[in-house]
Amino acid sequence: MDHEPEKTSLLRKKGDCYYALGDYVEACVAYEQTILLDPDNVLAHFYKGNALFKLQHYSHALTAYEQVIRLQPDEATGYGQKGGTLPKLKRYVEALAACKQAIQLAPENPEYYEYAIHALVKLKRHSEVCTFCTRLIELDENDTYGHYTQAVALLKLKRSEEAHAAFERSLIALAKAIERDPEDALAYMMQD
Repeated sequence: MDHEPEKTSLLRKKGDCYYALGDYVEACVAYEQTILLDPDNVLAHFYKGNALFKLQHYSHALTAYEQVIRLQPDEATGYGQKGGTLPKLKRYVEALAACKQAIQLAPENPEYYEYAIHALVKLKRHSEVCTFCTRLIELDENDTYGHYTQAVALLKLKRSEEAHAAFERSLIALAKAIERDPEDALAYMMQD
């Protein structure tokens, strides 16, 4: 399809500005206008998905991320966002599969491990939670989420001594995070 690259780029950047301002509805409008001009614009689909996610329109966000995957099947981003969105729809097995695909394509991205861990926790697959947490901690030894979630999984597996040590590591990692950026660390700990 013929499209005007400059107009397409401006529309997408307009969406980016609205997104940065927290006006996710207007961001979606701009991204949709971009897609009408250029249906294969991966960034427009990706950011439209992000805006829809912020609006809690998870099934529509999922559709946008699946379009990203269709356009770029060898890139991790679409799979990662799909893996982060599916749990909002209580589709944990599919979320885990998408996360595993993202991890295969980008094994150094901790976000994909976090999404996978979330799905595994919901599926009550505690042994696998421990494995994924170990990998997440290998990527960042100060990852508070990895240590804490691993500790909880170890407790559920009735491995209390290991759980105690993991909780201790979690507290050390949290102290370091607070030292680096108190607001960010505390906000992170307040998340669901």
